[in-house]
Amino acid sequence: MEKILVSVLMLICLSTVTTHPTLVKDINMNVEKRDNNSVGFDGPPPDVPDEDDLADRTPVGLDGPPPDVPDEEDESEIKTRYIRNIEKRDLKGTIYSDGCFYPGELRYGKQTSGPTVAPMAPGTVLQYECDTGYTMRGEASIECKYHSKLGHYWSFYMPICTKEYDYDQVLRLSNKFYEAQRSGKLPSDNRIDWRGDSALDDGAMAGKDLSGGWYDAGDHVKFNLPMASATTLLGWGFIEFYDAYEAAGEVGHLMANIRWSCEYFIKTLDDDPDITKIRVYYQVGDPLKDHSYWGKAENMAGDNRDVYTCTCGSHCSEIAAESSAALSVCSIAFNMSTPYRDVAFAKTALETSKRLFEFSKHGECRGFYRKDGFYKSRSYWDEIVEASLFLYYATRHGEYLSEASLGYSNTEDVVEHLVSNDNSDVSMPEMNSADFITVAKSEFFLNTGAVQAVAACLSWGDKRPVVHLLLYKFLKEKDILSTAEKDMMKKAQSKIVIYMNTWMHVVASAPGGLRVRDMVNGDWGSNRYAANSAFVALMAAHYSLKMTYNSREYSFYEWRRFAIEQIHYMLGDHGQCYVVGFGDNCCKRPHHRGSSCPKSDTCGMTYLNMNADNPNRLDGALCGGPDINGVYTDNRSDYFHNEVTCDYNAGFQSSIAALKSLQMAGLLDTLHD
Repeated sequence: MEKILVSVLMLICLSTVTTHPTLVKDINMNVEKRDNNSVGFDGPPPDVPDEDDLADRTPVGLDGPPPDVPDEEDESEIKTRYIRNIEKRDLKGTIYSDGCFYPGELRYGKQTSGPTVAPMAPGTVLQYECDTGYTMRGEASIECKYHSKLGHYWSFYMPICTKEYDYDQVLRLSNKFYEAQRSGKLPSDNRIDWRGDSALDDGAMAGKDLSGGWYDAGDHVKFNLPMASATTLLGWGFIEFYDAYEAAGEVGHLMANIRWSCEYFIKTLDDDPDITKIRVYYQVGDPLKDHSYWGKAENMAGDNRDVYTCTCGSHCSEIAAESSAALSVCSIAFNMSTPYRDVAFAKTALETSKRLFEFSKHGECRGFYRKDGFYKSRSYWDEIVEASLFLYYATRHGEYLSEASLGYSNTEDVVEHLVSNDNSDVSMPEMNSADFITVAKSEFFLNTGAVQAVAACLSWGDKRPVVHLLLYKFLKEKDILSTAEKDMMKKAQSKIVIYMNTWMHVVASAPGGLRVRDMVNGDWGSNRYAANSAFVALMAAHYSLKMTYNSREYSFYEWRRFAIEQIHYMLGDHGQCYVVGFGDNCCKRPHHRGSSCPKSDTCGMTYLNMNADNPNRLDGALCGGPDINGVYTDNRSDYFHNEVTCDYNAGFQSSIAALKSLQMAGLLDTLHD
């Protein structure tokens, strides 16, 4: 039944295309005019189907032009391929009417008692033990049970065998990675000895000080959308798992990192009392110019620091909204009782967040910033709703989380509320209010519902899981819920359940257990998607989100088990470690200019293909990851699998903080309360 449900959801997803406002660009980013021999390519890039609904196909942090996109691909072939990929994997194995299915072999361990042939009668107990060098997380024995409503089921998922890791050290290293990505004038306590001041004149082309912020990846472009997304996930993890950072002695370093990016976002807003006259600076650096240069940030020429802006006439709702979310998170963090508390900065961050939010959702200003090229967007509604929820988190003002009857006997969806209560413009051209509400409702469910099954994933361009987690959290906190609110909470809950079931049971596993999307470019930065889904799992458990179809108390256990499997794979459970500087078996040749260039001023294309470890160790960087077959080569020129970016580390680092917090609470061994 579950298998059929997911297949139906996939068909709905694959057949749905949402119409959005026409993109207005103030700078021509025509991706068809590209040179495929730019830096970062080992030959022509792969063809990518032009099917935006199927997956996140945007070239994340690409050093070199994005892949060419063919004009069309037969839709029936796409659907057939995806449904086939789903059907060849089952959610729970074969369903038996007279007993439990066989749960499979234990990776890095073995079954020590009990049968191995299904079906297994109620009362059957299976026991496990781990191989030498591996520690068991979870229950050492599981029992087949029966319930009149649930049918046959195992009391727990079988345990996981994993190595022990120093989470404190991983947090320290990951924070250093963000310090290595800093642009602008570095502070006196800079810990990265091979980095210096750079891009001090950013914004000069527009007469604006835009120094600061983070370089996106191994290049030197500052893309606000992924930078803001990374800041939001980092700060959110800090707020929820402060105890982990405190225990690791990393509170100051984390707060300094998110302050660095948030101070930059504050600079990017040219405010005006008339919201239609606001300007947002959303990118510094021409990617094509930048990617033709392999050298240090400190030495790059100033003529490639083009400035990209948006106004009400040339939109960027997703960037303005995500920057708002990041600033709200910063406001919360700097209002917390820590040695680094700064109420004045928190206030400035919050006020800027509010203005960016208002700009992002305003009827005249709302729209895409880019639908092709680098970090293209498929929707802006998810960022707008996410921004509203983080503003509610920061202020607890009901205006950001209100409900009202709209005449449909349903709770007003957050998106509908935000737009229909926009005081400056409450309607869309040539649409009455009822039609507008219908469109808004459609946008909400199409663009914030985690029903894209295999293709969907929390990423810089898809904030739907964040929306559902926060919506669930805030509604659950209310003492009294109306029937409509209960329905909304249940809906948010079910979206996360679908998302997690998909990532645990439908998305393909590489040898060793890392989930890798079985699709075109699905393995581009595979660690990033798996780490983000691990973070969703940990947050769902942290918010005590129960499964809608099954109220078993160990649902948290299942999600925590999945998170450990994914994160520990990246730390080295399967042999290869993907965190630079964490051990001898970790990647040493990440696709990163500054790390690969010698300490002398000499650098160039020779160092891209140099057959040697990077001379400057990029501590804490999470390398891209393996392909779907588990194949990985520590090759600097392979940006698909060895690139590093700010958004790769964000969900990963917050997952580490969550695991550290579980460890401190004594829940890491059993994975349940």
